[in-house]
Amino acid sequence: MKKGFSIIVCCYNSSELLRETIRSLCSLIYLKDFSAEIIIIDNASTDNTADIASGLLKEFESPFEFRIEYESKQGLSFARKKGIEVSGYDYILFCDDDNRLDENYLINSFRLMEGKNEIGALGGVSEPVSDIIFPDWFEDFKQSYSAGRQSESNGEIISELHSLWGAGLVLRRTAIEGLYNNGFHSLLSDRTGSSLTSGGDTELCYALRLAGWKIWFDDSLKLKHFLPGKKTYLELFKRAQQRFRQTEDKL
Repeated sequence: MKKGFSIIVCCYNSSELLRETIRSLCSLIYLKDFSAEIIIIDNASTDNTADIASGLLKEFESPFEFRIEYESKQGLSFARKKGIEVSGYDYILFCDDDNRLDENYLINSFRLMEGKNEIGALGGVSEPVSDIIFPDWFEDFKQSYSAGRQSESNGEIISELHSLWGAGLVLRRTAIEGLYNNGFHSLLSDRTGSSLTSGGDTELCYALRLAGWKIWFDDSLKLKHFLPGKKTYLELFKRAQQRFRQTEDKL
């Protein structure tokens, strides 16, 4: 395997979201010690996601090799697994289609992962941004939108009830491949199309802990999570919470 990062962007009808996401990926700073690749997973989109993604990577002159892969089975867990299977670097980085990574995300991730071989999964701080003013109640519930800090302090997240979000998640390849080689497979499809069902991130972190890996937080890893105005409606929040509770009951 090559030293560096396979950046996996899973997309379903993401053509309207990708511009700033890909702009941020093409602005990532890297060192001579490592490189990266960008893998766009088209998860059975019905729009022109693949063409838009390819065009933007060329427009912003990606400093990394890139390619588009297709996964016909809808579901975020399936798309991410496809990305891992076709990737070629030591570390896996999940960048959602609505994430904008800080330019130092790779450098700081590399420092942490290289410095502590016991880290299986690594996450950081997600700043919510939107095309509207967030409603008054949003601050109290932003964690449900994968926004904010994932831990009060840097270091290992010890609580078994606390997992990392998939947004900006860094995985050690040997850790995730070890799970798959020992028969792990996701019981959850995670988000599928327009469905809000989730829980794949929690499932994965739980499996890594059982395998002896550490789950780690560091606030030097920063990203912006774009939330279109329609995502902040209270009714949508209630639906997401209800479906998340249904997901937890399956675990």
